[in-house]
Amino acid sequence: MIGADSAARAGAVHVFITDEGTHSAEHWAIVTAQMLVSAGPNISPGRLEALGRLRGKLVGTLTEAFQSVKPTSSLDEIASTAHAATQRFADHAKGSPWEVEFGHETIAAMMEDVVRRNLATHADIGLRTE
Repeated sequence: MIGADSAARAGAVHVFITDEGTHSAEHWAIVTAQMLVSAGPNISPGRLEALGRLRGKLVGTLTEAFQSVKPTSSLDEIASTAHAATQRFADHAKGSPWEVEFGHETIAAMMEDVVRRNLATHADIGLRTE
């Protein structure tokens, strides 16, 4: 596991990214998946391809989660949505080089926290822009 400072220098931590306007559920899903799993500079071509397949599955699950969250969603509903989405991640990682990591309780909890915070931000921004 790399530290937050190293991750930030590697571009793995994004607090605010803008390209003007509000973003679709799919855009939020893509950015969130990029926050959750990113390739290091020395990744092999085969692992990079496997990462792309895994990230595609994560984006599908996350898109559904972001579509289900509304500006009126409670924090409990958002937390439940994040939990349900991240529970599916371990299944997505089965057979990948990262199966063990995705099954690790601490890593799963960290991923769930990122998803929950992004879902809450998405709902909050939606509420302020409606």
